[in-house]
Amino acid sequence: MSSIPPPQPPPGGGIDRRRGKRRRTSSGGKRRNTSTLDQAPPAAAAAEDEASSPSRQSHVLSEEELHELEHDVGEELRFDNVVKVFATVQEPDYATPWQTLGVEGATGSGVVIRTSDGKLLILTAAHVISDCTFLQCQRVGAENPDKHIATVYAVRHECDLALLEVDIGKDNEFWHDMEPATLSDGLPSLRSVVLVAGFPVGGEELSITEGVVSRIEGQPYSHSQRYLLAVTVDAAINEGNSGGPVFSDSGELLGIAFQALEGAENTGHIIPPPVIEHFINGVAA
Repeated sequence: MSSIPPPQPPPGGGIDRRRGKRRRTSSGGKRRNTSTLDQAPPAAAAAEDEASSPSRQSHVLSEEELHELEHDVGEELRFDNVVKVFATVQEPDYATPWQTLGVEGATGSGVVIRTSDGKLLILTAAHVISDCTFLQCQRVGAENPDKHIATVYAVRHECDLALLEVDIGKDNEFWHDMEPATLSDGLPSLRSVVLVAGFPVGGEELSITEGVVSRIEGQPYSHSQRYLLAVTVDAAINEGNSGGPVFSDSGELLGIAFQALEGAENTGHIIPPPVIEHFINGVAA
């Protein structure tokens, strides 16, 4: 399926402090200067900090807490549909457009869903696979931890979403005993508990952080600078979390983690179910 090329950065460094969380794993050649992303007006940062939930701090669930949570919700809560995405990236050089930047490795997260026609696909963030030349996916807790080659099935850079496909015929082991995530029918309520799952910097195993919904409103998406609906949570979202699922405490898919506000504590943004559903329905059409 054809894809839309990723948007070019606006002239003059007009990107704000919201930043996608694809994790760089290696680099070669010269890198694009992203120092403008780290400059934050103090007043804006203070306003964001005040708006987030000050009385609740996000934390990483311990193994004992995770087992207790799984016991409380039974079979509804499963994390074996979370995958790690490995991308080989070669970005364009906007200063010298006749050549590209060096090859880099990047990692992100994703979650398996089932489309209306019964197809199993991996939902992730578009900036995780943007400018990629090669993709691989790895399952959580699988008996065979091998990486499996994936291809881009569909991408929409405006809403920072993408669908990946792993050939069932060639990599049947990848899909063995796979239970896809179920997308929530609507928006989460304020102060509802969320679980952010993914593979952030700091380790190789699946990380799960807990938080609450602190805000629901339109936000600029850092990947495209489009103003779309987003949900703000106080659970930790770090580099490598991008594209990873955000579950309710009953196991429903509440959104996709895609960016965090730099300079503010515990202020992450997730793409909510209405935007995801619109994207998936558009692909099906």
